[in-house]
Amino acid sequence: MKHRRRIPVITKKVVVSVVLAGFLLCTLISAASYWSFTRQFQLQYDASIRAIAETARETLNTERFPDYLASPEADYEWKSVRHILQDFVDKFDLNLLYVSAVEAPDYTHITYLYNPVKKSGKWTEFPLGYSEVYTEPNYNDSARRVFEERATIVRHTLKTRSGSHITAMVPVYDADGSVVAVLGAQKSIQEFVDARRTFLLQVLVVEILFAIAFAVLFSGYFNTHFIKPIILVTRETDHFASWGGEPSDRLLQIKNKDEIGILAHSVHQMEYDVVRNIAELTRVTAEKERISTELSVATAIQADMLPCIFPAFPDRTDFDIYGSMTPAKEVGGDFYDFFLKDDDHLVLVIGDVSGKGIPAALFMVITKTLIKDHAQLLDSPK
Repeated sequence: MKHRRRIPVITKKVVVSVVLAGFLLCTLISAASYWSFTRQFQLQYDASIRAIAETARETLNTERFPDYLASPEADYEWKSVRHILQDFVDKFDLNLLYVSAVEAPDYTHITYLYNPVKKSGKWTEFPLGYSEVYTEPNYNDSARRVFEERATIVRHTLKTRSGSHITAMVPVYDADGSVVAVLGAQKSIQEFVDARRTFLLQVLVVEILFAIAFAVLFSGYFNTHFIKPIILVTRETDHFASWGGEPSDRLLQIKNKDEIGILAHSVHQMEYDVVRNIAELTRVTAEKERISTELSVATAIQADMLPCIFPAFPDRTDFDIYGSMTPAKEVGGDFYDFFLKDDDHLVLVIGDVSGKGIPAALFMVITKTLIKDHAQLLDSPK
């Protein structure tokens, strides 16, 4: 049965970690790109719609506003201005333009002075003098700021009854410099919304494709240059430990010039050093065992040379004597001896040869023999 090729665990962990890090990095880059893309579009749309609104404001004759509010009749001048505003709507592809008076303090009651709309759009033009109560917090607050703070407001509105659009609201001044109306220019930003969505989808697709390609290429490169050499080192050390320390030259297949190559070379050298050291240790151990055996024999011989039987002289009842010696090493230079020179003289000998070990023991044997030989011929210990 053919075994399936298993992906090493370390490869899985490293690749997963790298892919996650790559996804995180790509996500951050995508977010930054998305923000930059959105910011640039907003700046362009904001500048464009503000310029349109400010230019359209210059066409208005605010001296006629009180008359239109008091008696909403479309005279020739009103129609001329409305025609110009309609050109703004058509040429700049606006959804609508409106000029309206909004009443304080809540700025919810609106009276329209002009309201040209896109001809092909879904918006209905409010006639001159049309009033409504429109309660929408963002609009009401923006209108308050226009009238009270003389601010120019650019609002981005998504998914409302007017769709996704951008609106510039600018104050309209009378001859005394007072704010008498607000002019709003509204333009669809659906194209921008669609472009942003397309951009985001393209970035995500590129990110996913890049992540997949990177994972495949990185895993292949990582396996070849890192995982396979590490697995080879691991298997070699396991084989060396499991098969009685039999080294091989498989690690020489690793040609890496980095730390992994150094590790493989070191392990290869270590295996042969271990085998050589084991052989040397085996030889030394055998030699030590041989010497130990010989020392044991020498110990027994030395012990047998010393009188240690009790009673030492079973035929004599007038005295008893016994002796023993425990050397510091297996054999040593300390010794004693006792023997009868004749029936009336007992010779006692106690000696200590300088040093220990075999040299002292050999000197002890010679000394003991010489003393005993000479004692048989001489009468005085001196």
